Amino acid sequence: MNANTVLLAFTIGLSPLAALASLLLLSSERGTRKAAALAVGWVTAVAVVGFGTLFLEGQVESGSGGASATITAVIDILLGVIAIFAAIRVRRQEQHGGKKTPKWLSRLDQMSPLPALVLGAFLPPYALAVAGANNILKDYSGQSAQFGAMVIFTLVASLDVLVPLLVVLGSRQPEPLLAKWRALLLEHWPKVLLWLFLIIGLYLIAKGVNALV
Repeated sequence: MNANTVLLAFTIGLSPLAALASLLLLSSERGTRKAAALAVGWVTAVAVVGFGTLFLEGQVESGSGGASATITAVIDILLGVIAIFAAIRVRRQEQHGGKKTPKWLSRLDQMSPLPALVLGAFLPPYALAVAGANNILKDYSGQSAQFGAMVIFTLVASLDVLVPLLVVLGSRQPEPLLAKWRALLLEHWPKVLLWLFLIIGLYLIAKGVNALV
């Protein structure tokens, strides 16, 4: 994968809210099962969106020839605008409500594995998954190469829900480290989310405009 696709994957995989959700689930009763369900939902959602985009845009490319480059550029611009609006929304919420934690996070300790699975499926930023698949389609012509790149993209984009789970499974005393991560994210998640959306939004808009010029 090129640097652009890797950047998009890490942007998704550094989602502070997803990581915080995983950490809170792990600290609850039967937390490992709940965090695993969250991770399954997240990975499945990213994979479905990514592979679905590869299939749909691949059909457009095979049928429209040179027009596909313009379509790809327009998609990048639209996704960039969505990310910018998301950054603005996070900033306004931070100004009006301070660092108030979303209500759904406070209910995670009472959540069973099935709702955690559903939550994981709805948490990923779908727009960035589409942008990543869009890049993969441009970078690789063969279906096997596209498939392999999408698998790697999905794994990198799932680091925020996989790493806390792997730490618990692979460590005898993970609680101190998880508690430190949890406190850090509770304090700084709005700023992290704001800058992630802002940077990736500006990048996608610039990339799309450059392709059209």
